[in-house]
Amino acid sequence: MEFQHRRLDNNNVVDVWREDAPAMTQQFEKPTATLRNKGALWKWLMLGVGTTLVLVTMDVVRQSATIVQNAAIPVDIFAPLTDTSPRLLEHSPGNKEQPHDATVSDFQKQLWWGEAIRESSNQMIVQTIEVAIAYCSSDLNLIYDSVLSQVPNQKKATVKIIVLSKCGNEADVPNFIEDPRVKQIDVVPLPNVGGCEYAYAYFVNRYVAKTTTEEAASSVVLFMEDTPRTMENFRLLPVYKGYRSVAEMLRIASGDEFACGVTPDCAHSAFHDTSTLYEFWIGDYTRTFLQKEHGGMQDNQLLNPFRYKNLREWHEKALNWIFPNENVTAVCYAGTFMVPAWRIMNLSQQPRERRVMEALEKELARNVSTSIEEHFTERTWAGFFSVPLEKEHTDMILDIKTAIMHNQGANHGHLKSDRERMC
Repeated sequence: MEFQHRRLDNNNVVDVWREDAPAMTQQFEKPTATLRNKGALWKWLMLGVGTTLVLVTMDVVRQSATIVQNAAIPVDIFAPLTDTSPRLLEHSPGNKEQPHDATVSDFQKQLWWGEAIRESSNQMIVQTIEVAIAYCSSDLNLIYDSVLSQVPNQKKATVKIIVLSKCGNEADVPNFIEDPRVKQIDVVPLPNVGGCEYAYAYFVNRYVAKTTTEEAASSVVLFMEDTPRTMENFRLLPVYKGYRSVAEMLRIASGDEFACGVTPDCAHSAFHDTSTLYEFWIGDYTRTFLQKEHGGMQDNQLLNPFRYKNLREWHEKALNWIFPNENVTAVCYAGTFMVPAWRIMNLSQQPRERRVMEALEKELARNVSTSIEEHFTERTWAGFFSVPLEKEHTDMILDIKTAIMHNQGANHGHLKSDRERMC
């Protein structure tokens, strides 16, 4: 409001100046004429005074610029990085002195990595963190260190844990309710089908059925596997450099953005080329190296009995849905991500997206150890739950991109940029 008042005051000054312009001109004409009659001495004197004022002014400006340049403004770790950067410069013949590469701002890099918050006004105060864990047999005591200890506002936030138990080991679940940071825990037995994707789809459909819009407005949902989040279990190098902490995901998700549980290496993006991603397909798969060594490779007949030729065909035939951005699409690997709960509720109120939620659970319920639908779904979550990019931000990502990865496996369609620009 201060800025608006200043603008109004400035406008008033301009209006008064314009109304009084003739009179003011007459007032200035008289002293000017007098000075002109004094001869050349006055001219040289006035010129000297003016030159001195210019030199002093320039020195003050230089000193002020030095002060501003040296002033360091600390940024809180949980503060959103919002889009306040200058826009990309367009190529033009008269702009040779500033290379196009130099215009990659901090915001554009954060957008490239899937960390930027595009609308600062949407920053929410998280009151509830729902932790949906796809559980089989790992030691869930890892939740104490990898989740609960990383919640920054522990005095205000309520943590609810939902254990989606697929292997009949409910008795081994720790008694989280004894921890003061946990308000509620539910252990839900599920059939042992598919991977974590089935458990997540099951949770989403139950969540929208029992949650109110008011509750969702201040909540986030963390989806995670029961695998310890250690570098020994991290198999996404070198495209991804490691896990994001829960605190980092909270910073992103509380700004109404989809937050992936892994962070890309600086030269790689959180986004894929949509048309290349849609070509993704695999013919066989084994979940672990041990299974592969003992002949546990799952053949195409069991993996893909409906003979989907790629991700696009599965989207069109099974889901009747396509990615909303035809140019770039966010993809999240490694089975851990956080979503603002309002986004889940909003999608559930749209008929087509609600059918997608229901279809995902049905598609993933086949009684096999893994399915091609599971791999398709892994590449769908981020594009489905993310708030669609505006053209402005799509153009920023495309401007940074220099290559698209093609390997018909993990990272097929991944966007890449040269390290000189991004690291």
